[in-house]
Amino acid sequence: MEYYKSNEKLEARYKKAIRYKDCLFEFILKQEHIGLDYKSSMENTLGKYKQNLLRFEDKIDEHITKNITAQYDIYDKLTKYFLLKAYFKRKSTMPFSYVDFVIDRMKQIFKPSLLMQNGVHYIVALMGGGKSSLLYHTIEKLRIQRGFGAYVNVDLEHPHYDPLKGYDAVYHKRFETDEYWGAVTDDKTDTIKFKQLKEFNKKWPVLVLDEWLSKMNHRMNNTSDYKKMFIPFIKSLAHMRHQGINHVYVASQLDTTDTQLMSIFKYMHEVEIDLDVSYLDWVETGKLNKHIKGWNIYTYKVKRKKGKSDNILYKKWYEPCIMDMSNFNSLNQASEYKNLPYDKIKYERSTF
Repeated sequence: MEYYKSNEKLEARYKKAIRYKDCLFEFILKQEHIGLDYKSSMENTLGKYKQNLLRFEDKIDEHITKNITAQYDIYDKLTKYFLLKAYFKRKSTMPFSYVDFVIDRMKQIFKPSLLMQNGVHYIVALMGGGKSSLLYHTIEKLRIQRGFGAYVNVDLEHPHYDPLKGYDAVYHKRFETDEYWGAVTDDKTDTIKFKQLKEFNKKWPVLVLDEWLSKMNHRMNNTSDYKKMFIPFIKSLAHMRHQGINHVYVASQLDTTDTQLMSIFKYMHEVEIDLDVSYLDWVETGKLNKHIKGWNIYTYKVKRKKGKSDNILYKKWYEPCIMDMSNFNSLNQASEYKNLPYDKIKYERSTF
């Protein structure tokens, strides 16, 4: 009898536990349904608020766009009106308006541009894209403004006849990089030191390093030849202002170079040359030879983040060509290949 009573007690406890479990799960499911209903209600409410906000935003955008368009139309009409008046003034006062032309030209020469700011500038363009011509134009502009020439590492300028001196001369100093930076052996300690070898002349306060890729390819940064020039160069570059040099221009076909040098750049300028022929040029010569009208320039700021360089567009602008470019040497690297053995190819002309 006692055995059966204990079984009945166990069975009663088991049924009680089952009922407790069922009640617990029922309660949990009920709370879950309440939560889902609340979530659905909140999503519907938020959806309504979002639609109302979007409608309000659309109305604001429409209002702003309408006002801006109206203002722009008025501005555009006024601009065209005054441009027409200015054109009529220039045309009707020829040749006396030449005085105004000279004044505007002089204003343009002394108008500040990003290229004229102190610091290290990196100029990028593909072959024939206008790097060297922009460099020459910039240093000529600086020479006219301040009366000083520049150090250049390529034959950027043709020698020209100076009537006052009576012989050919150049305004800008041609130099070789290994004359100013290199390796020196210390006789006392018998160690090699990388250092600057010469002091720059303060009457040439501008430094130009064209074709940087061919001179200093950063893929070779583990070689001794690269290090003996680059290490003292980067050190002296950080102290250029103390040597009297306020403008440094480095030009290359690649938009990247040694990371240490990238961190020193104030601006990076991507250049596109503007070549064209004007009607007056054609009237004068009868030829369609294109001339440099200017350069389209995209200026970036170089930001360093965790060992990587980010180029952030700062300004898109146009640099008009206002300087005399007759002494510019577009083939400034030709002298490096002049003494190489000439490839004499035997050929015959085809005849019918």
